[in-house]
Amino acid sequence: MRRGNVEFTSDLYKEIAKTKSAQNFVYSPFTVQTLLAMLASADKTSNTLTVKEIRRVAHLPQDNPSTEQAFQSIITDMNKSTNDDFKIFDVTKFYFASGYNMEPWLKDIAERTFQAETETVNFTDPSNTASGINLWVAKKTDQKITNFFKQGDIARNTDLVLINALFVMGKWECPFEKEQNVRRTFYGQNGNSDVVMMNNLQSFEYSENAKAKYLKMELRRDGGGAQAVFILPHETDGLAKLEKQVQDLLQTPSFYAAKVDVTLPKFTINGDVNLNAVLKRLGLNQIFKYWVQDLTGFGYPGHPFSVITNLFQKSHIEVDEWGLTAASVAAAVNYVDDPPDTKVFVADHPFLFEVVVDDVVVYAERVVNL
Repeated sequence: MRRGNVEFTSDLYKEIAKTKSAQNFVYSPFTVQTLLAMLASADKTSNTLTVKEIRRVAHLPQDNPSTEQAFQSIITDMNKSTNDDFKIFDVTKFYFASGYNMEPWLKDIAERTFQAETETVNFTDPSNTASGINLWVAKKTDQKITNFFKQGDIARNTDLVLINALFVMGKWECPFEKEQNVRRTFYGQNGNSDVVMMNNLQSFEYSENAKAKYLKMELRRDGGGAQAVFILPHETDGLAKLEKQVQDLLQTPSFYAAKVDVTLPKFTINGDVNLNAVLKRLGLNQIFKYWVQDLTGFGYPGHPFSVITNLFQKSHIEVDEWGLTAASVAAAVNYVDDPPDTKVFVADHPFLFEVVVDDVVVYAERVVNL
């Protein structure tokens, strides 16, 4: 699952980057895989053209039972680890037009395996329906994601909408001290800016190669297994060159413990992606065609499901000091000069950023301007 997740992360990255030149963006490859895996489960045979196409594009296991088992294990482990120090809001929901439904066997898979919700709505009143969905998303994400749907996103002839709304919050295992913050220049693709930079000198997991420096910062999650991974090209303008081989860049090398003088910017980035266009460019076409015969778990009673109308994703991510209550962790470090063998990681130019939970990339982000 890890290999397929990394491959799909890089595939999405390349396609999203094509439409967001010199822009920041954030997306969740794992939840797109989750949606597509749920759609694949709607085919009982597990072997139609539609499902084969889904598996190829999303880099999923080769049969539905294996796919469902993998996702059930991952989603269960992720959700049970949520606490005051580490939270993942992973909101997935099917909205059906009146008359459409899920067959009981598919609804059981969706709820039990993928922890998805379903609701029948009145798409002939798109404005009120969009407002209702937006209120639900805002509630599920603690008001971090609002106005999920914009005017015109939902049409009167909509049959089905699948949505992901995601938010992650985690406290650093080794937090930053606000007193160490300084203002520095960030050398962005659209020009330089004066930003608040956080500083921390601690033992972190670190690696570097000829292309970039890699920094892994643990998040305070029960049982561990949650990290933020920063990928910083050596050259100030190096990201634009390296992301042409982004799959190689995302294949992080072996980390080792090192004393690292870390300088990171504080930032908040919101992102939304219309997955229809992105997935079509990756070769996923069958589910967007009218009168799809393969997804027999959907549709009117005795009537095959017709077409996937919209696939949306909206994400929110914040990086800052995150609740510095454990002062003893960082207060003992206050160097003026770096001691011998200290690595220096200064993210003052475009970089990549991943949030990894249980070896799965749940978020990927490009930061090019602040």
